[in-house]
Amino acid sequence: MTLRNAEYDFFDVTRGIAAFWVYLSHLLLICGFWHPLLSRGDLAVDVFVMLSGFVIGLMRLNKPESYPRYILRRFARIYPAYLIALCLGIATSYLYGPVLGNSDYTKHMPWFASRHGEVFANFWQNLALHLSLLHGMVPYSIIPSSEYAFSGPLWSISLEWQFYLVAPLLFFLLAKKKTLTFLSFIVAVIIFGQIAIWIKGFWTSSSPSFLPLRLDYFVIGMASAVAFKPSAYIHWPLKLSLIILIILSQSYLRGYSIALPIWGFTWFLASTAQNSNILRMSTAILRPIKWFGDRSYGFYIYHMPFLLVISYFVIWGRFDIFGHWGALAILFVVSFPITTLAAAASYKYIETPIIERAKIFVNGTKNLKQIRLYPLGYKRDL
Repeated sequence: MTLRNAEYDFFDVTRGIAAFWVYLSHLLLICGFWHPLLSRGDLAVDVFVMLSGFVIGLMRLNKPESYPRYILRRFARIYPAYLIALCLGIATSYLYGPVLGNSDYTKHMPWFASRHGEVFANFWQNLALHLSLLHGMVPYSIIPSSEYAFSGPLWSISLEWQFYLVAPLLFFLLAKKKTLTFLSFIVAVIIFGQIAIWIKGFWTSSSPSFLPLRLDYFVIGMASAVAFKPSAYIHWPLKLSLIILIILSQSYLRGYSIALPIWGFTWFLASTAQNSNILRMSTAILRPIKWFGDRSYGFYIYHMPFLLVISYFVIWGRFDIFGHWGALAILFVVSFPITTLAAAASYKYIETPIIERAKIFVNGTKNLKQIRLYPLGYKRDL
């Protein structure tokens, strides 16, 4: 979903910053650096999760649609570019070992050296799970490294898809009674937060790629969407207080996470911009970041294969020459523009055309059985 109003620009900017944050965390990892904040790309993913809940919440508020239409449009939004990223990941997965497992920079991480063998020992199972977008639902005890197989960042796409499958029903249940909506969301955040803590105690995986482990963050995003929309029965100060209460409850349950105040600050700026011409005008200053944010999905899912290839062929084996900082500078200068160009091309030639075709043909037919999937998009069966 592309957010077009000026106040929505703040969310696009945050999306772009979060994508760059994940990229930077992997850049630092490859070059042997650790920073207590910048190396925590998982926190950036938490921001993505809340943003996703927000977007789906707005969709259900603005234009409720049947479940088949909704899920087909969500599929068209993420799957075509994801499929390209999956192919790139399969082609470059063997580089995790030399770049991250056997590198002088990261040789303290032996898991990366064995990763390729674990993944390809269960290649067809991993491939089937990735094609179905359900690879994040399999714990390490059943298929080792399933959530990270082929390309690490794709674990969160499975998490996203799991949320898409249940989001309409969840939103309907939580927002059914308008006067109790925020109470419902607060209770849901607390309950899902407790469930996540309980599941985390026995779920054998190194990432929260199973939906119950992050469902409370998605719910925070959905609650933010409800609070963002103008409402006759609840006023702005109370909305702000309720969002703060939800964030504080989550922080108390799960422990402090900087992702929560980042999201709260973004929501506050965007909400204030609805009634502030100055803030709306300020988004023009952030336009380059917004441009990047619009294309951040492709950047996020493509960046790791590019980093692996460039690291292997440009800096691997030349550590004594470049040093840590030199390798970091070279890897950034080469990989960032290449990945950005790939993301821009994906956005223009793959993501946007397919999204528009899906929108036209889903909205233009009363019977989804009349829609057939063709290699280059969606074609109506006339």
